Amino acid sequence: KHLTTDAKAGKSRGKWLALDKTFVAVYRDAPDGPLAPKALYYRGWVHEELAFRSFLEKDAQASLDLYQRMIDRYPRHEWADDAYVRRAVVLRDRLKDNARATAELRAVLKRYPDGDKTAEAVEMLRALDPSFVPEAPKAEAGRPAQFSGAPEASGGAGTPASTANLATASNPALLSEISKTGGDDYSRITLNLDRETTYRYQLLDQAPGESAAPRRLYIDLDNARLGSRVRSDEKIADGILRQIRAAYNKPTVARVVLDIDNLDHYNVFTLDSPFRVVLDVYAKPKPGKRSPGDAAKADDAPKDQPQAQADPKAKDKYDGWLANLFRRKEKTPAASGRDASEAMREETAQAAREVAARQAAKPAAPTKESPAAPAYKPPPGSEKRIGDLVEQLGLTVRTIMIDAGHGGKDPGAQGLNTLVEKDVNLRFAKILGKKLEDHGFEVLYTRTRDVFIPLEERTAMANAKKADLFVSIHCNAHGDPKSSGLEIYSLNLASTEDAVRVAARENAVSAKTISDLQLILTDLMLNTKMKESRDLAKTVQDKAIGSISGRWKTRDRGTHEAPFYVLMGARMPAVLVEMGYITNPNDAKRLASDKYLEALAQGMVNGVVAYKQRIERFTGEAAPKAGKKNSAS
Repeated sequence: KHLTTDAKAGKSRGKWLALDKTFVAVYRDAPDGPLAPKALYYRGWVHEELAFRSFLEKDAQASLDLYQRMIDRYPRHEWADDAYVRRAVVLRDRLKDNARATAELRAVLKRYPDGDKTAEAVEMLRALDPSFVPEAPKAEAGRPAQFSGAPEASGGAGTPASTANLATASNPALLSEISKTGGDDYSRITLNLDRETTYRYQLLDQAPGESAAPRRLYIDLDNARLGSRVRSDEKIADGILRQIRAAYNKPTVARVVLDIDNLDHYNVFTLDSPFRVVLDVYAKPKPGKRSPGDAAKADDAPKDQPQAQADPKAKDKYDGWLANLFRRKEKTPAASGRDASEAMREETAQAAREVAARQAAKPAAPTKESPAAPAYKPPPGSEKRIGDLVEQLGLTVRTIMIDAGHGGKDPGAQGLNTLVEKDVNLRFAKILGKKLEDHGFEVLYTRTRDVFIPLEERTAMANAKKADLFVSIHCNAHGDPKSSGLEIYSLNLASTEDAVRVAARENAVSAKTISDLQLILTDLMLNTKMKESRDLAKTVQDKAIGSISGRWKTRDRGTHEAPFYVLMGARMPAVLVEMGYITNPNDAKRLASDKYLEALAQGMVNGVVAYKQRIERFTGEAAPKAGKKNSAS
């Protein structure tokens, strides 16, 4: 029966899940084969249809997760832009989250400007935001200056979130320092300025005949001057960057050029207080490996770039209705609501009927007269293949980076009883790290002493060390001393005034800046492990509250989302823990107690172990055995 048109059949959750299992089988049969991206896409669609019927948030979240997995693993596939649009529909219609829906649609326009979903994305954006105006193609005369003979590849421009202190020709910004943090597959370059300014950036391909030359990414800083600590030519040669150059492009324009030997994709964004322009450069994954959490930029490579080798056996195996289904590419213009899946429904009718027929044709349950079939044994080598896939997708937890918030010249919040946030954070970070080491995890620290580390360098350190989790430790504060409790944040647009307040305090900026910041974060956050971070936050929050609630009456403030600088650009699940209010008498007393911190740390460790076990449930791996691990800072 047709699940999408037969009301009675459509109400059967079992039939939908049976269809889902069919797509699971296709994906597991050849996760690197040509049908795998489409199998993941259709799994997302199945759960989207379930959410439409069940009204359950878990079905909507499952749909979002599956569409995102398809995008992350196959970003250049011709259906990736479809997956973005479907995510936007689910967010808008099922979860009523217009801010995140807008982010997904903007990603379609940025990453797939020539795709067949651009018009639909524009239509949906206009409905969500009547003031939205699509960016017009840049005129030739308006393009940033280029090096002679180098064809344009990709670029953009930026204006700071706040323009109150914007640099001018008579009062230019000072580029005081260019700092670099990174590893063998990732580099973060930060341009430190003393005030806001506008900027433009451009990625240049090699000119004809210069195949051995590096690619060049330059950024022009308007109304800026070079400080004495900025070198005109700094050799790097780390396998990603060859060198960083700085000079004047025009009398009032400072240009910084990155010569890049190995480039997969890059991000450019700004931070405030002080103003910084941050460039994240990602190297191409080594053969057989993927960088966890990365979604390669579609505008850096053709959409038809092959990602998987065709499997002739797979073609024979799925030569019927399934092959026809997988050959489709949704080109029918669809309305931006429920009608968007009508074309898909028509072409999945045969799939649903086939599944129903297979279900009906299954042998009866085993009886005394008909013994049960022998237990299923996976084909030889499949366990290793699944294990390799889990490893490639970053679905494991071995290394955890703990970030003790604030430090050095940045004391954080001033609390009661002479408590200073930076000291409490560091003491707890060491307690938590020791307990994680006792459970067999490798623990790294952003700091192990009272030193200042810029926010943008903290996640860069985690990326460079290839940490599997990033946990930033903080204490909350409020003008009302009655405010209390434990809460954990992950990265997203802030949806409440309280989340804006907390993010503004931790980012050391104003609430108005946070509001402006959200407008420029949408594309950046699409590359982060947002769902995994939410899951980690909830698991750790639940276990932590369970660990301390028996002895201390602590308010459970739950989990929230907000745009924290310290979480931006993280390539692994990342959370920010607010242990309690240092300005509340009861919370401050507990935060000064090692017994309380020990219990809280144990609860968080329980949460990390539970999270690890959940994501590794398909691999048969257990939590790591207790043992001494090395720490780094």
